[in-house]
Amino acid sequence: MAARLRFSHVLIRVDDLKAAVADYAALGFTCVWGSAPERAHNALIYFEDGPFLELFKPPPASAAAELALAAVMGRPAARRVRRWGEAPCGLVEYALETDDADLKAVRAASKAAGAPLGRIVGTTRTRPDGVKLAWQMLTPAALDLPFAMGAYTPPDTQPDAVRRHANGARRVGRMDLAHPDPADLGRRLTLLLGEDPAAQGIAIAKGAAYAIASLTLEGLAADIPPAGAHGAVFLAAQSGASPE
Repeated sequence: MAARLRFSHVLIRVDDLKAAVADYAALGFTCVWGSAPERAHNALIYFEDGPFLELFKPPPASAAAELALAAVMGRPAARRVRRWGEAPCGLVEYALETDDADLKAVRAASKAAGAPLGRIVGTTRTRPDGVKLAWQMLTPAALDLPFAMGAYTPPDTQPDAVRRHANGARRVGRMDLAHPDPADLGRRLTLLLGEDPAAQGIAIAKGAAYAIASLTLEGLAADIPPAGAHGAVFLAAQSGASPE
C-alpha cells in the first residue's frame, strides 16, 4: 500500500483540563483551547512542523457509556474511548492523518493491505474563534494500533506565534512505543503507514505491555519530569535519558 497516512498527533490524558493547560503553560508550552474554555474537552500544542499534542479529558468510563457510543461510532471506537477513561494520566494514544478529507480511499487501501479499519465516523468541534471544524475518523479493532483521521474542513490553520514555545520545543522528533512483540507491531503498523514506522520517527522496543513510553522533543532544553506534565514523559533530543 502506498504511504497514505502519517503520524498526526499524540493524546495526553488528564483529569483536570484547566489545570493541565496552566501547568503546561508553566512548563513553557503554548496551549490553544480546542473550543471555548468553559466547555472545552481538549487543548492543543502545535509545533513548527510535524505532529502536535492534544491534552484531553475523556468521558467517564462505564459499560453503559461504551454501549451507547458503540451504536454511534462502532465497537472499536467505543472500546478505545473506554480505555482512555480507564487509563492513568499521561501519553495514552496517537493518531495518523491524511491530506484527504474523505477517508474512503484510505479505508479501502488499508483493507487491501491486510490492515482493516472500522467504520468511517464524522465529528466536529467549534474553535474559540467560532470556526467549526469537521473531520472523519477510522478506528482499528486492535487497541495497539492508532486511529486515523482525515483532513480538517476547513483547514485548522494556526498562526506562527502559537507554534513557538518558551521552552524551545520545535517538533516531536521521536515517539518511543513499548510492546510485548515489537516485530509484530512494527509489521502491522507498516501496513497502515505504507512504510517503516522509523521513517516517521516511531520506534518500538520490548516492553511488558503496550504503551507510549516517551516523546523526544527537538529544541527542548531539558527533560521534563512526568510529575510536572500530568504523567507524560518528555525527553530533550540531546539527552535521550529517561527522567527520574
